[in-house]
Parts: sequence; structure tokens; C-alpha cells
Amino acid sequence: MPTPNIHIAGVGISEGLDPVAATTKALLDAGIVYGDVDLSFSGWMNQKRQVQESSLKLLARHQPRVLSVKNRSLLFVAAQSIRSRDANCTLLVGIDQAPDKRNGAKPPTVAVAIVLVSDLFLTSHAYLKDAAICIRSLVLASPEHPESHRDAVREALRGARIEAKDIQLVESQHGPSSQRALSDFCVAQLRIPLERSAPNAESSGLASLCGLVWRFRGWTDNDRSSTESRDQIHTCLQYVPSKDGSASVLIVKRSDEKRAPAWSDIKHLRDGRERLGHNPALETRRITIEDLLAVTAQDKFTSTGDKILPVESFQHLRLPSKDGDRAALARL
Repeated sequence: MPTPNIHIAGVGISEGLDPVAATTKALLDAGIVYGDVDLSFSGWMNQKRQVQESSLKLLARHQPRVLSVKNRSLLFVAAQSIRSRDANCTLLVGIDQAPDKRNGAKPPTVAVAIVLVSDLFLTSHAYLKDAAICIRSLVLASPEHPESHRDAVREALRGARIEAKDIQLVESQHGPSSQRALSDFCVAQLRIPLERSAPNAESSGLASLCGLVWRFRGWTDNDRSSTESRDQIHTCLQYVPSKDGSASVLIVKRSDEKRAPAWSDIKHLRDGRERLGHNPALETRRITIEDLLAVTAQDKFTSTGDKILPVESFQHLRLPSKDGDRAALARL
């Protein structure tokens, strides 16, 4: 029996450590409601930096199971739930350092939400076919042996059934193991950003993965884009080292097997940008009360047959209103 594919259907990054905002953006991006989710995972780093499981209760009366997982392993565990056929739609909400290109600036901590779906779910939601990103391989490297990181990269390539030369882009963060682990790749493939993490910062790679998803969709391109952003990448490897000596290796490509489109091809396409009301790759906005209502499971508003006014459930969040209802758009 072939190994099931895992697809990224929606992503969202909050302004600040706000799991509800990140989740709302990811669900809008995927065009689904929280009731479509079979299983949820929340990430934790320590007592002060964790995603509270209770924060997701706002979105459904009878919510799916929420499992707390170490933040570094969050994507791996959530992906396994799809691969093992325990779920067709999985939500993960974790913590990361926001990308920040200012030298010396301490990047803010953000919440990141990602919706993972199976082949079956993708087939039954045809509107996702042009936006979904396939996880071809995902490997965790242990800190026990100095060669384990390079072995993990090679294992990831074998799992994706490709060679190093088939990778157009290698995105890595600074770490003592990066140079050794990525020795099979040429300089032209590497994109290692300037050091931007605080001395004790711990990155999960989730925020940069959102950036890769947007890039594969063509959202990061525009009329003023550089040559690099027009290269129409096909397959990307992400390498994220950890302070404890471990690392994660991820290989992704578009689910439709195509190259990343040019901006001119998707500029007017109706996709997650329309459901969100903006392009998250180019600008950041707060969610509104209509956004939250559009992704909330219907059972949240029904109790013994009586309707509960949904807006009253969210008044304590003090969200702005856009004077409209995006529920229909969320189901495109």
C-alpha cells in the first residue's frame, strides 16, 4: 500500500502570540471551518511559552481532540496523524520567532497555525488543488552523532525519491550543524538568511514554512520583484537546527506538481487571499469578528435546539468588524 501524501492546505501567522488569530487565518486560507478538523495539536516550549489547549475551545462546542506536543516536534507529529490515516484534516498551532531582517533586532514571538490534509480531503475540496503544498518528506535528526544531521538530509531525499540536484532552493537557519548537513548542495541552491535570532531564541521553522507556502503559490511575487522571486521553484528543502543539537529536515513541493507560478498568472486568482481579504505574504492584518464567525463550527451556536447569538460569544476579544459576512467566501 503506497504511503499517503500529506498536504498543507492553509497557514496563518498571528500578530503576537495569539493562537485564535493564527488558527482563524489558517482555516480561512484553507476555506474550511473548525468543525472540519479531525484532530488538533498545540505546541509548548516551557511554562511561559505554550499554546493553551483551551484557546481552541472558542471555535467549537464539541471540538476535536487537542493534543499538547513539544513545539519542535509539532509538525512531525501532526503529519504522522495524516500518514497513519488517523485523520483526514489536522490542525497544528505552534510557536515561532517571526522572520525579521533587521540586524540586531529581537524577532517577536508569534503563533503559527497550519492545516494539514490527506489526499482524500484534497480531492473532495477541489478548490485547494492550486494552492496546496505537498510534504514529500519530513525527518528529525537526533543530536547523538555529528553525522546524524547529514544522514537525516540524505534520508529525507530518499523519502522524497529525489537527489540533491533536484532541489531548487535550500532554506536553512544558522546553526553549527548547517554547513555539514548541507554539504551535498551547491552554493546556488542555498538561501541561509542573515542571523536574526536572539541569543537564546528557539525557532521551530513554522513561520518560515508559511513563507515557503506563499512563495510556492506565487504570492510573494509582485511587479517590483527581484530575479530571485521569479525563479519559479519546484522543490524546496528546509533545514532547521535546534539549540539542543537536533534538527528537522523538510522537503516540500506543490501538490499539483507544477512550478511556482508567476505573479501575473495568479494576481487576480480567487484563492485564500480573497477569503482572508488581503495577501498575507505582503501585508499583515488583524482578524475581524466576521473572520472568526466564518470559521467557527456550527455546533458552537446550537444548544438543545436553541440558537445562541454568535457575536456575543466573542465580545471579550474586542475584535474589529468589517461590516460583512465572509462565511460564504470561506466555503469557496
